[in-house]
Amino acid sequence: MKIIYTSRSKILYIVTGLVMSIMSFTTCKSGSDKIVEESLLDQMEEGWNAIEPGGNTICSQGTPFSFYVRPGHKDKVLIFLNGGGACWSGDLCDLKIEPTPYIPFADFDHNVPDNHYGIFEIANEENPFKDWTMVFIPYCTGDVHLGNADKEYTTSRDTNIIIYHRGKANAMAAINWTAENIKDPEKIFVAGASAGSIASPYYAGVVAELYPASSVIQLGDGSGGYRSEVGAKETSLHWGTMNGIPTWLVEDQDKEFLTFEDIYILTSKKFPNIQFSQINAAYDKDQEYFLKLLGNESPLYPLLTENLNDIASVVPDFTYYTYSGNVHTVLRSPIFYTYTTEGVSIVDWVSQLADGQTPGVVSCGHPESCLVYVE
Repeated sequence: MKIIYTSRSKILYIVTGLVMSIMSFTTCKSGSDKIVEESLLDQMEEGWNAIEPGGNTICSQGTPFSFYVRPGHKDKVLIFLNGGGACWSGDLCDLKIEPTPYIPFADFDHNVPDNHYGIFEIANEENPFKDWTMVFIPYCTGDVHLGNADKEYTTSRDTNIIIYHRGKANAMAAINWTAENIKDPEKIFVAGASAGSIASPYYAGVVAELYPASSVIQLGDGSGGYRSEVGAKETSLHWGTMNGIPTWLVEDQDKEFLTFEDIYILTSKKFPNIQFSQINAAYDKDQEYFLKLLGNESPLYPLLTENLNDIASVVPDFTYYTYSGNVHTVLRSPIFYTYTTEGVSIVDWVSQLADGQTPGVVSCGHPESCLVYVE
C-alpha cells in the first residue's frame, strides 16, 4: 500500500495495487504532494502529515478516522492522545440534542494539531518536544480512546442511534503504524489531554510492550479527579472497555470495569520502569462538569487528592503537578509557557520529564489557595 502524504491534509488518497480510491481531499498548506512508501518516515514532508489507516477504524458517526505524523528525530517520539469530551447515553451522544459533550469527527479543527499551542508550538525554543517525531491521535469516538463496541442508544426524541465507540481501534492503528515505521527509539513520551489523559497510562503500557528497550514516559493532562466507581462501571459497559483488554490489566482482579487509578496501578505492576505522571488544575471546570454528569457533586480537589495519593502509594516515582484555578489542560495551551506554581514553571517541569528525569511533586497546596488562578 502507498499513501500520498500532504502537509495539513485531513484525509488521504489510498492506493492499493493499481486501484485508486479517492476517500477525501483538502488543500495542503504548503509543499507538493509526495508519494512515499508507508514504512519510510524519512520521505514524509516537513510538518504534519495526515494518515487514514482504514481497516476497522471509524469515528462515532461512521465517518473516517485519520491521525497525524510530524517527522523529527527518530530517537525521540511523542505520542499524543487528543481529548474532546465523552458520551455514554442516547441524549449525550445524539448530535441533535444540545449540549453535545464530545467531539464526533476526526476532521474538526480541534483534532488538527496545527490549531493547538503549547507543545505543538514547534517554533518556540522553550518547547521540549520541538525536534521530536510527533504522532498526534485525534479523538472522535466519545469513549476516552478505550472503547471497543458499536452501541445502539435510545434518545429522548424516541429515536435509536448507533455510535461507533472504537477509540481503541483508532488509537492502536496509530500506535501500530508508529511501531512499524520507527524502530528502537531511545525515548517515547506518551501524553494525553482531557479524555486522552485518561487513556494515556494504558497506552504507555502498550507502547512499553511494543518497545521493550525504549525508555517510556507517561503524562496525563487534565483527568486526575475522576473518582467514581459507579461512573466507571456505567461507561465501561456502554463503551466495551473490557473487550479485548490486555491480561495485565485484569489478571489481578475480577472487576467488570477499571477505575481511573486502576489503570495507573495495574499498568505500573506490569511495566515498573515507565515514568508515570500527571498535571491538573485543582478545580478544573471540565472535570467537575463531567463528574456531575456521572452523579458526583463533590468539588474536584478532594477527589483529585485521593486519586493522586492512591497512585503515589503504589506506583514507583509517580509524580504530579497541581496548579490553582479551574483551567482545563495546559499541554495544548499558551499557558504551558507562562504558568508557575511554587516557583516551578510548567514548561520546566515537563522539560525535566522529557529529559528522563523525575521532577518533584508541585502543588498549589491548601484547598483555598488552589481556588484562585494567578498567571
